[in-house]
Amino acid sequence: MTERDLLISCRKALGYTSQGLALYLALSDDRQIRRWERGDKPIPSLLWLMFYWMLKWREKTPESEKMIDRIDDVLRHRRLGHGARNQRVGADD
Repeated sequence: MTERDLLISCRKALGYTSQGLALYLALSDDRQIRRWERGDKPIPSLLWLMFYWMLKWREKTPESEKMIDRIDDVLRHRRLGHGARNQRVGADD
């Protein structure tokens, strides 16, 4: 799973459309969300942190636990200085 795939999965698991997430993030429209999801722009670490905690606070499911683990992998990898834009993260399903 790539970071962009993970972003889309997290957004959908949290019940957001790209427009809804843009509104939640106080963006003027969903262009930036679409850029992240296409892999045109790097996904900010702060967005991963937000998704991490939003998923942690929700009722746990096996799928949400996998997403939390994968987000943790992304953040750990970035702290080590290996932050490629569209890198594969976590185990493949």
